[in-house]
Amino acid sequence: MAVVDLLLTPWTIPIAIILFYVVPYFTANTALNSIPGPLAAKFSNLWLLLQARQGKRYKTVDEEHKKHGKFVRIQPNHVSIADEAAINVVYGHGNGFLKSDFYDAFVSIQRGLFNTRDRAEHTRKRKTVSHTFSTKSIAQFEKYMHGNLELFVKQWDTLSTNAHGGFSKIDCLHWYNYLAFDMIGDLAFGKPFGMLEKGKDITEIQMTPGGPISYAPAVEVLNRRGEVSGTLGCFPQLKPYAKYFPDPFFTQGLAAVENLAGIAVARVSARLDSKQQDSDRVDLLARLMEGKDETGAKLGRSELTAEALTQLIAGSDTTSNTSCAILYWVCKTPGVLAKLREELDAAIPAGTDVPTFDMVQSLPYMNNVIQETLRIHSTSSLGLPRIVPPGPGIEFGGKHFPASTVLSVPAYTIHHSKEIWGPDADEFKPERWNNLTEAQKVGFIPFSYGPRSCVGRNVAEMELALIVSTTFRRYDFDLYQDVLDTREGFLRKPVECFLAGQLRYPPASLLGPSVTNHASSSRRRKCETAQFGTSCTYCTARGLQCTRDTAPSPPKTSPASQTLIPIAPHSDRSSKRDPAATNLPPQNLCLELVNLYFDLIHDQFHSLFHRPSFVEDVVAGTVRPVILYAMMALSSRFSINSAFDGIEPRDRGKAYAKESNRLLDLREVSLATAQACVLLGAVSITEGEAAAESVYYSTACRIASLLDIANKATADGIEREVNIRGVFENRICVSGVNYEAVWWSLTMIDVWSSSGVRLPRQMQHLNHVPLPIDESVFLDLRRGQPVVASDHSGPNTSLLAQMIQLNSILKEINDLNENIVAGIVQGSGVEENVLRLSQKLDNWHSALPPNMHDTPSNIQFWASLGLGRIFVAVYLGYYHFGQLLFYQFLHEEHSPVSNAQPYAKKCKAHAESLCEMVYTASSTPNCEVLYTMVGHVLVVASTVQIHTLLFSDSESQISSARQRLEKNFGVLSRMQGYWPTLDISFTRLRAFHQACRKSMEQSFRLDQWMLRFLYEFAEPVDDKFPEHGREEWRLENIGISPQSWT
Repeated sequence: MAVVDLLLTPWTIPIAIILFYVVPYFTANTALNSIPGPLAAKFSNLWLLLQARQGKRYKTVDEEHKKHGKFVRIQPNHVSIADEAAINVVYGHGNGFLKSDFYDAFVSIQRGLFNTRDRAEHTRKRKTVSHTFSTKSIAQFEKYMHGNLELFVKQWDTLSTNAHGGFSKIDCLHWYNYLAFDMIGDLAFGKPFGMLEKGKDITEIQMTPGGPISYAPAVEVLNRRGEVSGTLGCFPQLKPYAKYFPDPFFTQGLAAVENLAGIAVARVSARLDSKQQDSDRVDLLARLMEGKDETGAKLGRSELTAEALTQLIAGSDTTSNTSCAILYWVCKTPGVLAKLREELDAAIPAGTDVPTFDMVQSLPYMNNVIQETLRIHSTSSLGLPRIVPPGPGIEFGGKHFPASTVLSVPAYTIHHSKEIWGPDADEFKPERWNNLTEAQKVGFIPFSYGPRSCVGRNVAEMELALIVSTTFRRYDFDLYQDVLDTREGFLRKPVECFLAGQLRYPPASLLGPSVTNHASSSRRRKCETAQFGTSCTYCTARGLQCTRDTAPSPPKTSPASQTLIPIAPHSDRSSKRDPAATNLPPQNLCLELVNLYFDLIHDQFHSLFHRPSFVEDVVAGTVRPVILYAMMALSSRFSINSAFDGIEPRDRGKAYAKESNRLLDLREVSLATAQACVLLGAVSITEGEAAAESVYYSTACRIASLLDIANKATADGIEREVNIRGVFENRICVSGVNYEAVWWSLTMIDVWSSSGVRLPRQMQHLNHVPLPIDESVFLDLRRGQPVVASDHSGPNTSLLAQMIQLNSILKEINDLNENIVAGIVQGSGVEENVLRLSQKLDNWHSALPPNMHDTPSNIQFWASLGLGRIFVAVYLGYYHFGQLLFYQFLHEEHSPVSNAQPYAKKCKAHAESLCEMVYTASSTPNCEVLYTMVGHVLVVASTVQIHTLLFSDSESQISSARQRLEKNFGVLSRMQGYWPTLDISFTRLRAFHQACRKSMEQSFRLDQWMLRFLYEFAEPVDDKFPEHGREEWRLENIGISPQSWT
């Protein structure tokens, strides 16, 4: 009974856990007990797993070696050896070492060459695969690399020529990811993934051969897969249970493992099942299909897919990460770019877009640059674990390692060892490769070493040579960051690398026929000529120069925008063009301005159209000129086309707006007329003409009522969804509901527009109108497709639908503030309503799916889909609604009112998050928001920063507020160059500043003046405390200046 009682005590489980870890330390592999290392690592694999989970395993291991020397125990049975002499011992031929169970975590379809641990099976696979990477095979791969590099420079040329001053700010990591994926897709699966052409990270997946096709961001999937597999490899016994862990790192990572396998399944299935096999094509998959083992057996379908997946992972991740690191280090290190470019200019003939491998493979300085980057960046940074074979064990460095001990040599530590590379080991010095020591030759292992080293090394070296020579020969760069932050999964990869790129020469001096031939003639479909213009529809819609076209291709603002283009289908799509279209600008200019409109205004300002259909109509010449002119009136301010030389951006749209007004026929009661009215209303508000805006929107509302758009039946999916999304006005700061259905949208417009001019509302709310479908699904619709039913089983994945739900809360916030000022709601009623609405905002946020939370990775994800600006607009609304709800408590912050101070802190938190979102969007490609309402919400957020300057006792808070004010002033000043209504924003900020100078305590009080300040964004406000004479207002007038911020 005593034993039973002991087992039933509360101490049983803790004691058992302790014994589980402590007993093996004293009984198993005691020969390792003398080896230093972190205490936790000696007892459990969890220590190394935690380092890997944090994405810095290589760095932690390196720091432990600096602390303890060459030998570090990083797991109970795993010793890391930082000694170049150990490389041959652990990884060399004939030593009998096998891969550890670390590689079990990387198995998905079935074991491939990379994760096979059995010696005989690995030998069989390597024999089957190795001929794929012979010198002859690789020479045949070069043409596929060239085709993708030609499209890569085509896109970068476009970014450069369309950018202000010729310098385009980009995250080069994104583009190198697109290039590497398309290259390996071409080599491993027979065709690119299309990322370069689309300018975004998206590809199809198929979980089983013949199964349904879905889509996923391949780069993100690959990153998550590497991180979770590299982490679980430290404790592979946990892999079957990881899906139950509450940490989304594991659940999302395991889903990524399946999705990545699905990419390989989809591509291999498409290739094997194709009835039109290209028998002349020589690529990795063709070679793998030919491969045989010693018995003459070929790879089966599943094994073939597993090997193709291995090539996909190895061929994309390493190339993109290393290319990005090369660009960073070359631009960062003085003198390197000039010396590299001198060598490239001498070796590559003028007029060559992409050099051949023969031209550049023997260039000494370029090869030094590549080798030095492979060393200092160490894409493969961790020590690959190997098991000491059965027998007596081994002796090394005066230490005995019994059989079954796991040993590894950490590549990053070896590559940064000052004993091997000298005191300048952490500096980028390509010249060191001219005179290598024997220790340096041995200690350079970017592709591992021995019989299990990378079989694709020759392919990687050819890719890097072509990428480096093409990139640095063609472009000038301006680096935007001092440090290259990295994160480690299985590989060490940059987080981002922002720089500005500019063509070194005018495009005409470099462009040849190769790009256009690849873009158009590589397709198997016949070109379809548009009604006007000489380019085919396919090439024109994508901004490519057609082989049938002698005119230059239309410029575009960003490659990511070319496949995501939203418009209402026109019921009167006739083959005859509107007579007014004869006065339109050239088609290339029209397409440029249309794309600018969709990039920078649509879905942020309002949602009116289905982009792919609209671009088709522009190319076909069937767009109503009244709509096209109004659209160009909004977007022309962002163009750098020479057609606008000498015209201020703010003034460029005036002639277009005038022509649209002339063409507007209010006797035509149609959806097109309603759309034109909303566009012209938007034009009016950008000029600060609130009354005219109200007239246009009232007309649109009346037309929608007459057409009964909310209940209009249609079998066409695009038309129905456009009716649902409709004349959606994203007024994130005005009084009213933000509905996206035509009816809901116009109802919302009616609410805020009517209240702005103090007129009765015209429209009723119809809550039965469904929410919009997911944007990606909507944009993939084509004319004639049936209506797509929304899935209401889980969180809504439509960003516009989230805006709708948010704006239903906004209406209540606006009503509450108005009722407080009117004295209708007082005392405890204020707190009760604020608490209720605060909970509503919290509930909205908590109900979001994980990929809609405000995180850097999610912003990148939505940007990769071409929806980054809509995602930003959702959060600008959320943060602004929060500052509107809690703004009144800034005045009460120091009063005894219950909850005043917590609510004031919430107001400041929302304002700070709003500012940070604007800054993040500005530095993220395809996310910068420039629509007019950004100006107003930043003005409100700036007043919250002024409150901190006036009342905070914290130096850190004051410093942060000053920095935000400076950044906000810069954003507002830039936007003022585009939008006349920003003049009013500055006038309102000046009026607020004057109020603070007159009475700091009363300036933040919620009264009629403050209500006008918060909501009537298109109207100037009088001084809250009038006084004679007005001084010129500048940022310094707030009482701070750039000199005082330091």
